[in-house]
Amino acid sequence: METDLKAARKLQRILLRAKWRSTVSKSAFGRRPAREISGDVYEFYEHGDDYAVIAFGDVSGKGAAAALYGALISGLLRTLAPRRRSPALLMQSLNEALLERRVDAQYATLTVLLWERARTG
Repeated sequence: METDLKAARKLQRILLRAKWRSTVSKSAFGRRPAREISGDVYEFYEHGDDYAVIAFGDVSGKGAAAALYGALISGLLRTLAPRRRSPALLMQSLNEALLERRVDAQYATLTVLLWERARTG
């Protein structure tokens, strides 16, 4: 069991992109799971130099089930974010995809932000 938990911790660190990992570790909402692994979701998608999509949230529960559901959400975000600039459209698409894969008693809270580079006029 300990070997499986070590492998899961390593995979979660890999899934959290290196560039974003260093930012998260320095931020006010650093990662420290309540157990060995967690259902935390942190994603950062750059779209050229013009804008970026930032998503962070938490899956209900703790441990492996929350971590797996968080990984599902992260994977869906990585697939959906490049084609949806609007946070509202991204959240709607994510919700629809999650409803197709409904897991009883699992839910997530998620914040999605759009950062746009300021234009000088």
